[in-house]
Amino acid sequence: MGQWYTMYAIDLGRFKIMKDITLITGNEAKAAEMGRLLGVSVAHKKISLPELQDIDVAVVARAKAEAAYKAIGTPVFVDDTGLYVNAWNGLPGALIAWFLDGVGIQGLLRMMQAWDDRSARVVTALGYCDEAGSKIFVGEVKGTITLRAQGKDGFGYDPIFMPEGQSKTFAEMSPAEKDTCSMRAIAANRMKIELGL
Repeated sequence: MGQWYTMYAIDLGRFKIMKDITLITGNEAKAAEMGRLLGVSVAHKKISLPELQDIDVAVVARAKAEAAYKAIGTPVFVDDTGLYVNAWNGLPGALIAWFLDGVGIQGLLRMMQAWDDRSARVVTALGYCDEAGSKIFVGEVKGTITLRAQGKDGFGYDPIFMPEGQSKTFAEMSPAEKDTCSMRAIAANRMKIELGL
């Protein structure tokens, strides 16, 4: 009886975290992906946050998570992901969303035409914040920028990034395939372990 009660209390504590966690995003596909990776139901909410200008996704994620928690007052996390092109000394990094808004996938591919080195890495930083403070969980994957967009799934730069050791871009992969090799999956797994989800 006592042992059963202890297990129940632990599960109830985990349920509280799962029930109250919110991803700050307007991207429903990203929220669904995070819920799948964390193995819990993830609510999502779009709110306006200050956008720190820095190429380091961890710095940006921490600032956004802390601002989001201050705004809504419940456990919250944010996802900030960057594309770091080696030939460009790590640019655009966390500024990739601005690049995509400005020139799109095709513009990025045109900008890469002058470079033989197409190696890159993608980094996701999940910034989590609650009443105890903020934590950052990072995942990184090396790969290459393809010569043309390939695949129709995913979002952002998924059609032009092929992870090392793979023959498909993220956009060509099924969700299950992507979950085995994505930077977001690595970061989410670290978050799951740390938070006990």
